[in-house]
This record gives sequence, structure tokens and C-alpha cells, in this order.
Amino acid sequence: MQTRGCKIIATSLTLCTLLAIWPAARATPQNVRPETFVKRAGHYVVKLSQRRVTLKNRDPNELWWGIDEHPSSNAEEVYVVSSLRIDLGAKPVFVPRSFFADLGEVNKMSVRVISNGCAIRIVGSDAGYGYKAEIRVKKDLAVERWVRSGEFPDEVWQHDVFHSQFEPGM
Repeated sequence: MQTRGCKIIATSLTLCTLLAIWPAARATPQNVRPETFVKRAGHYVVKLSQRRVTLKNRDPNELWWGIDEHPSSNAEEVYVVSSLRIDLGAKPVFVPRSFFADLGEVNKMSVRVISNGCAIRIVGSDAGYGYKAEIRVKKDLAVERWVRSGEFPDEVWQHDVFHSQFEPGM
């Protein structure tokens, strides 16, 4: 009788141990990424949203930084940036779509105040497809963007400048 009681207690302890570690033991897929990032710095609030895209059904002219689009790639679904909203207090900041629409697989985002505005750093993907994008905001206008290699940060892959005022006659 005493042996039976010990077995019940041991079984109960094993079951309790399994239930206690269950949340940590559950496997999460490697490609699960946050769909939304929200960061604040000074009076700026930045919200970046991503959407999932099925590579088989995409427009072949759509290309994104951070995504292996080679036919041999095992990726079926990827995350791409769908919107980037920046608010300065209660006023929205204008962000050209070209500053964010070609970024994919975002891992993290940070925002810091700089003189006369803010800088947004977006880190995406990893290894050979990894990149670091930085968007500069002056007051209430996104004015410049750099995309650099994640492995070789001195390599600028793309540099965009947005001019809100053009010279007459241009």
C-alpha cells in the first residue's frame, strides 16, 4: 500500500513539473515576428506595422530588403513593412512611402532624438540578407534614408533623399 502511495506522489510531481515547464518548452516557429513596433523618443511616436506576404502569389516586381526571393528559398511567407506612422505630438509627420515599403523581416526598431528631429533605426533579417535602415526626420518631415549591410555596416546599399521644396522651373 505504501508503494502505491509513493507512485501516486511521484506521478503527481512529474505531472506538476511538466505543467510548470510547458510554456517554456512550447516551440515557436523561427519566422514569427512582431507585426507592430511602437517606440517613443521625446515628442515623437513611431509605429511600424508589418503584414505577411506569400512569396508564391506576390507581384514579381515587388522586392524587399532582407528577404531571400530566390526560387530555392524555403520561405513561403515573409513579413514586409506595410506602414510607418510618425507623430510629432498630435501632428502626423509626412513619410514618403519609398522610405519603408521595401523593407522586410523587421527584427527591431529604435528611435532617438537628434538635433532638429529624430532618427529611426530599423534592423531586419539576418546574415547575408540582414540590413540596417536609418530614417532621419527634421521637425515634421522625413527627409533621408540609408539602407546598409547588416554584416558590413560601412556598405551603403541605398541612400534616398526627399526634397519638399523644389527650385522653380524644375
